[in-house]
Amino acid sequence: MERVLSDEEKFRKAEEIYQRRRNVNVTVPSRDLNRNTQKKDTKRFKKMLIQIGVSILIYFTIYIIQNSNLFFSSEFIKKVEVILAYDINFSEKITQLNDYIKNNNFLKRIISCGCAGRRR
Repeated sequence: MERVLSDEEKFRKAEEIYQRRRNVNVTVPSRDLNRNTQKKDTKRFKKMLIQIGVSILIYFTIYIIQNSNLFFSSEFIKKVEVILAYDINFSEKITQLNDYIKNNNFLKRIISCGCAGRRR
């Protein structure tokens, strides 16, 4: 019966076969291999914990959205729906803002009062 090889052992064996084919006999000590696996195991564990935390955060976010009436009052939900019902044309608003800045010399006022770019 053949024993199961870890990824590192498979990689080491593949390197040995590659080196043998090139007529160079190089071996990797197994104690160095064990050190690398311990580091990789802790990295995998940390990565797994982060993934679990993100999954829980996503789950609770979806739960809060679906059960928003438990967390927010009905008045608040109605006000948010009214605000979201507005149709805002962002390109028009940006044009209005640019016109305001140009017509009121907004940048010149900031520079003249010494508010921008002052170093101490």
